[in-house]
This record gives sequence, C-alpha cells and structure tokens, in this order.
Amino acid sequence: MKKTILILLLAVSVCSFSYAQRVYIAGIDGDDAVFWFNGTRNVLPKTSTYAGANSIAISGSNIYIAGYDGDDAVYWLNGIRNVLPKAGSDAYASVVYISGFNIYIGGYDDENAVYWLNGRREFLPGDGSYAEATGITISGSDVFISGIEYFNGCCDDDYPCYDSVYWKNNEQYYLEYDNCWSNAFNVTASGSYVYFIGDDTDDAVYWLNGNKTVLPRFNNRAAAMGIAVSGSNVHIVGYDGDDAVYWLNGKQTVLQKYRSSSHILATAIALSGNNVYISGCDDTDAVFWLNGNRNVLPKNGNSAHAIDIVVIR
Repeated sequence: MKKTILILLLAVSVCSFSYAQRVYIAGIDGDDAVFWFNGTRNVLPKTSTYAGANSIAISGSNIYIAGYDGDDAVYWLNGIRNVLPKAGSDAYASVVYISGFNIYIGGYDDENAVYWLNGRREFLPGDGSYAEATGITISGSDVFISGIEYFNGCCDDDYPCYDSVYWKNNEQYYLEYDNCWSNAFNVTASGSYVYFIGDDTDDAVYWLNGNKTVLPRFNNRAAAMGIAVSGSNVHIVGYDGDDAVYWLNGKQTVLQKYRSSSHILATAIALSGNNVYISGCDDTDAVFWLNGNRNVLPKNGNSAHAIDIVVIR
C-alpha cells in the first residue's frame, strides 16, 4: 500500500483554534497525572512523588480517569482520587471503560492481569510470570479484555517473550502471532466484529475476530496503539520507526512532527462527525492532531505525554 505524507505548516500555536467539541485528553506532565479539557491543563491530586493518567472516559457529566499514584492503581472521578484494592505491593490501572452503571478498570496487581468492576478486583487467568490488562470493550453480553502476558526464557536463555492475549468473559485466549514478541494494546467492538490491535515482532497488526492483518510499515519497527471504527472504516494510530502514523483502512499517513529527528508517537484516536482527533507525544511535548494539524498542549514539566482522548459533540 502507498505511503502518504501530510505536508503541513510546522509553525503551530499552542491550542490556537476554537474548540467546536468538548475534547478531553489524559496524560502525564512531568511527575503529575493531568488531563486537558479543550486545551486547559488540569493537575489531578496525588499522594506520591509521581503519578500518571492512562485512560479517560466520560459518562453524562462524570469524568473518569484511570492511572497510578506511586505504587497504587487509582481512578479519579471528577477530580476525586480513589485507590483501587490490591493484593501485592504494586498495582497499575491501564484503562477505564463505562457501560451503563458499571465501571470497568483494567490493569495489573502484583504482576497479575486484573480488572476492577465497580471497585471489586477480579484476577484474570494466565500462565505467565507477568500479565497486564490493556483494553476493555463489551459486545452484546460478552466482555472482552485485551492484554499482554510475559514469559521468562521462552524464546531462548537470554530473551523473554510477550504473548498477545485476550480474555472473553474471564477465559483466556491467545491471538495469532509469528514469533516471540507480540502485544495486544487495545480492543474495540463494532456490532459482532471485535478488533484487537498491537504488534507482532516488528509489525503493527490488528486482529479481526481473531484473524491477524499486518499493517504497512516503512521503518524497522511499528506498532498499533489506538483504534476507532465507524461503519466500514477502520481508523488505527501508532508509530512506524520515529514517526507517528495513522492507518485508514490499511493506508498509512505520517503525521506532522516538530522536527525530523524527534521521536513521535500516536497513542489514541477519537472520531466526532467528520473530525479525526489523535493524541500523542512529539519529543517532549504532549500533542494532538485535529484532521492532521498538530497542536501542542500546555505543560509545566520538562516532558509531557498525551495518552488517551475522548471527544464529546
């Protein structure tokens, strides 16, 4: 497939446009967990020296943000910090998903993949030495959770392997992969179609109902990090080498960045009408792209990252 490069103006002001929608972005600014609402930075409360916001979901007037505060998995509801129960010394919340009155939060606890349903912790089965739940979606009455499972010494004596896995209603399955390094970073559903995204060795891939498709890449390594499906259109974002990229139905577009030498990553995507919003980071800046135009988010620390994005019309 042909590679497309967006040629755009590089001089981009910090959030210099008028927001037509409500845009929520979760991320990290220095050692703080933050979210940006229509470009305004908000610091979330913490009790440790470091914290981060990994995922955001909106339900009515409520803002749910999942992340970590030191060694605790936490979520913030409208800015109020809540610590999730843990069994070990270290826990981490990767994703939050709202379905009706149910709040699902996925992550890990003491090196085990877990999810919390309305604050109650559930361990997910697995055979590895470490596992993490990375994404959650619901299709009909089925709950799908994407994840990563780590094994020591399964490839050879020096290198561990990572398996792309998922859980359907708490039962674990393995996704198709070619070698000993594969990760499932997220999941979404559209009707009866369930999409997982991630990487397989050096390729960005997605799995549709378990069948793997390799996305085009032009550098030494690529991965798919975020996905949104609208009708027959499949939107995926991630990276290809040092470029942030966007695949629309398999056709790759390279997103604008500050300078050619900077490392850049697209982390999540949200659709609103005809508008495509993509969050990510460009060197040390948290950024988002609106229809390909790069916008820098305000920061206070030396480095900031935009990790998840939600847009409400």
